[in-house]
Amino acid sequence: MANISSNSLFHFTSTFLNLARILTENFTPRYCVEEIKFGTECFELAIPMVCFCDIPLSQIKNHQDVYGNYGIGMTKEWAQKKGINPVFYLRKESLVDKKLQIFWDKLNFKPDRSEDALNSMDFAFELLRYLKMYEGFFKRINKDHIYYNEREWRYVPLNSKEYFLFLTKSIHENEAKLRNMNFRISKHKLVFNHSDIAHIIINDQSERLRMIDKLRELYSNSNLEILISKIKTTEDINQDY
Repeated sequence: MANISSNSLFHFTSTFLNLARILTENFTPRYCVEEIKFGTECFELAIPMVCFCDIPLSQIKNHQDVYGNYGIGMTKEWAQKKGINPVFYLRKESLVDKKLQIFWDKLNFKPDRSEDALNSMDFAFELLRYLKMYEGFFKRINKDHIYYNEREWRYVPLNSKEYFLFLTKSIHENEAKLRNMNFRISKHKLVFNHSDIAHIIINDQSERLRMIDKLRELYSNSNLEILISKIKTTEDINQDY
């Protein structure tokens, strides 16, 4: 029976240059807007993150159609060491949806700001950073989308005074403010080395030599041949998986 999960976590992007930048500079968190709804609450928050999908290559085409044909696959052992976690998908009108509303109401109406209350608020904000709706309208493709099919895993930097846990949508839409916030969060990179890479995905064979040249810039000869063997093209994936 075919696996419904992969042994790797994939991050896809739209250009060769973006992929080359990841190989050169590691993964850099960026603030991305998420719409989160539970009960009567609706939040549009920009959360600092790096996203991955847990989808076998045999089923990856639809995901690539949305996010791009260039990607890097990382081992799950690396993801575990880095504390990367699957997001928590939330279905409207489920029991969890109702429980979250109750929990949020209790936080909002607590008159005290005791240590316990503040710890509960911190937990609520951390939970929000890992929540994702089961389905909803997706602006990138301009139609309704089942987010659950993406099987998302997410890296969110730990709480720090150096950056904000999240931004409001209005700040995210201000280019100057967003640039400053992304610069501040960019210090919290998600670092890897050559042995953590399971796959390097380019669009087609015409870019193979270009990718090999990039790898030659970054890695020693002893690691180069191993990494070259991990290069796959979107064409290969569509034909062979």
